[in-house]
Amino acid sequence: MKIWKIGSGALSVGLSIVLIFQSFFSGVWDALAENGQFSGAAGLAVALLLAAGGIVSIATCGGSRGGDIAMAILFGIGGVVGLAAPGEPTSLRVWAVWSLACAIAAMADIGTGGCDRAQDEAFRKWAAPVKPMQGPVTLNDVLSERDPRVRNAAVDALPEREAKHYLKQLLNVFVPRQQESGPDDGLVKTLIAVLAVLGVFILTVVALGIMFSVLGGAGQNGPGPVAATASPIATLPPPESPSPLPSPTVEPTAAPSTPPASGAGTLGDCYVEIKTAFLTQDIEGKTAIVITYEWTNNGPETTSALAELTWTARQGSAQLVSAAISREPRYEPGTSGHSVRPGVTSEVQCAFTLENDTSTVVFELGVFGGASRETVSMRFSPDRLTRAQNPVDNPQ
Repeated sequence: MKIWKIGSGALSVGLSIVLIFQSFFSGVWDALAENGQFSGAAGLAVALLLAAGGIVSIATCGGSRGGDIAMAILFGIGGVVGLAAPGEPTSLRVWAVWSLACAIAAMADIGTGGCDRAQDEAFRKWAAPVKPMQGPVTLNDVLSERDPRVRNAAVDALPEREAKHYLKQLLNVFVPRQQESGPDDGLVKTLIAVLAVLGVFILTVVALGIMFSVLGGAGQNGPGPVAATASPIATLPPPESPSPLPSPTVEPTAAPSTPPASGAGTLGDCYVEIKTAFLTQDIEGKTAIVITYEWTNNGPETTSALAELTWTARQGSAQLVSAAISREPRYEPGTSGHSVRPGVTSEVQCAFTLENDTSTVVFELGVFGGASRETVSMRFSPDRLTRAQNPVDNPQ
C-alpha cells in the first residue's frame, strides 16, 4: 500500500498541473462562446482537490488512519464535482473517475487495517528490550544516540555528579544561542512562507477573474475576428428589372483564379447559406443593415459560428463596422456565439452601419483560423431592401 500511495499521490499532483492549464483554456472558451457553462471553474476545483489529495497521500505513505480519511474526503469530493458539473469535457470526467478510484483505495486501506499494522509494527519496535551502552557514558554518547529509549536509559544510569556536569555543559552551549536568536526564527520563516504562497494564490485568482471578464466582454461586443478576403469581387451592373425586388439579389463574383462565389456553399466543416437582409437604425440614428444567414455544423464536435466562421461587409473599398442596435424586434444580437451540436442548423444575424444608402453592400463569409481561402458572398442593394420600423424612430 505504501508504493500505491506514493505513486498515486505523485500522479495526482502531476494531473492537477495539467488540469489547471486545461481549465484555464476551457474558461476562456466558455467566456467567448457565451454558452453559460462553467467548465473552467469546475476543472480548477477538481485540480486543487487532486493536488491536495496527492500531497496527503505522499505525506502519509507510512501508514496513518487520519491520512486515509483525509484522502478519501479530498478525492471523493473531487470525483463528485467533476462528474456532477454539467457540460464538462470528456477529459475532466476521466480525471474525476481517477479521483474516485483513489478515494475508494483510501477507504479500502482503512477497512483492511493497514494503518493498524503499521502502528503494531512501531509498537513492537518500541517494546523491544533496550541494550545498555558499553563502558562509561559520555555526553557525546547521550547526544548522538537516536533511539530515545537507549538515550533515556543512559541518562538514568549517570551518577548525580556526572548528570549535573553534563547539564551545565548543555546550558552553556544552547542557552546563549537561544537568547541571541530571539524568538523561534524557524516558526517566523515558516509563517512568512505560508503568507507568501497565499498572496501569490490570491493574486493569480484575481488575475484570472479579470482576464475572463475582459474576454467575455469582448465576445459580447463584437462579432469576432475578421479575416482577409480571398480576392476582390468585380462590380457587376444590377439586373435589369422594371420594378423593385422584394428580396436581395444574388450576383456571382468574378476572379481570374477562383470560381465565382455564391450565397451558399461549404466552408470547412460548415455549410452556409446567406438568406435575407433589411435596413434599420443603430443607436446613433445611422442607417444599418441586418444580414441573416444559416449554417449547419457538419463537424464531429459541438461548436459555434464564432469559432468556425469569419464575416465582413463593405461598400466599395470601405469596410463596414459592426452596428449596435437596440429595441429592434427583428434583430437578435449574440447569435454567433450559440453552441450548435453536430448536424444541427442554426440562424445567425450580423449588423453593420452603412457608409451611405445607395452603394451595394457585399457580405462575405470565410473559414476562421484555417488555410482555406474559400468564401461565400452575396450582394445587397440598399434601395431594394425593406426598412424595419425601428421603435427609436417612433417613440409612440
